[in-house]
Order: sequence, then structure tokens, then C-alpha cells
Amino acid sequence: GSEFINGNGEVVTLDSLKGKYLGIYFSAKWCSPCRRFTPVLASMYNKLKANDNFEVIWVSRDRSQYEADKYFDLMPWTMIDFADVQSRVSTLQNMFSVKWIPTLVILDPDFNVVSKNARSDVERDTD
Repeated sequence: GSEFINGNGEVVTLDSLKGKYLGIYFSAKWCSPCRRFTPVLASMYNKLKANDNFEVIWVSRDRSQYEADKYFDLMPWTMIDFADVQSRVSTLQNMFSVKWIPTLVILDPDFNVVSKNARSDVERDTD
């Protein structure tokens, strides 16, 4: 699938994200390290979003649509629709060698992997 949902419930296509750096964010509401990292990432996202060359796509690891929806309410970016995420998550986890959450993978504008562990970079950034 190449469609995502933004915070307004609107469809965002992969084509519309071409030319941007992408963060693929694997996390879940039940995960306490995720709940600590999400606001840190959101702060950085809001700073970078002004340049209009960065987008985050959330890959939910929540156990239910309800949990995913409640957690997504705290996020300013796009997500893979929960109905689709279950069928897509193992492919994405394998593609990016995701072993735990939270994990943030950064792709360049040509969809090449820049970092498979950008979480530590975000946590170290104090600016």
C-alpha cells in the first residue's frame, strides 16, 4: 500500500511524499519507552515540518484500533491505516531490520535508508 492517513483523516499518498525525508516510526501506546519518545519526536517533527521536506509515517504496533486511535491523537504526522498495518508490518519490520520499539528509520528523498536507529539521534538533539 502506498496510502497513509493524516491527523485530519485525509489520505496522503506516497507520491505526495516524494522529495521529502521520511521517518518510519514503529511504536505502540502500551510501550512506555514509546510514550516517552513520541513527544520528543513530535517536538523535532514540528520544527522540521516548517521546511516542508520531512514527514513521519507511524507504524502502529498496538493491539487494537481503539488503542491506535487514542495514541495517534497525540501525533502530528501520518500513519498507516490500522486496518492495513497488520498485513504490512512484518514486511516493513523485515525491510528495516526492526527488532524492538520504539524504532525510527530515516529515508532520504529517494527512499534510501539513511539511518535504521534515528531514535538515538533525536534523543541527543537538544536544539
